[in-house]
Amino acid sequence: LENNSTIFNWDIKQGSKKMAVQIKLEGSKSTLRGEWISLGDFDFKTKNRAEAILYSKGANGLVPADAILWVPIK
Repeated sequence: LENNSTIFNWDIKQGSKKMAVQIKLEGSKSTLRGEWISLGDFDFKTKNRAEAILYSKGANGLVPADAILWVPIK
């Protein structure tokens, strides 16, 4: 996609806990094509539902996203 943002603002939530995460990509425009970008490591408790919310507010272009991959930390 052309005109993709280089700034992506996320909220990672579980229960009443919320953490804001901002991803800034280098370059004038994002050229990502099927790459995974880590949002960080989080200590989720198994009893509470976890959510990742992507916002377009604060972006400098289009904000495409098509998947989230949750990976257990070993």
